[in-house]
Amino acid sequence: MKLIEHRRIINKNPKAYETDLESDRLVKSIINHIRNDFSNVRFDQQKRGILREIVILLFEAQEHRPFFT
Repeated sequence: MKLIEHRRIINKNPKAYETDLESDRLVKSIINHIRNDFSNVRFDQQKRGILREIVILLFEAQEHRPFFT
């Protein structure tokens, strides 16, 4: 799927980002993006929880708009 298609789908669902936060999809996505830089770090439940809090804070600071645009 291309980015433009992904954005169209998201635009049709105003709660898409809240859904992704609840399912930890965004946390998993961030881990995939940073894994190479943190290859010696094990992303256990505690670290995933910390990442989730960071994602929530970013999301709130940006008035519930995505930060990967």
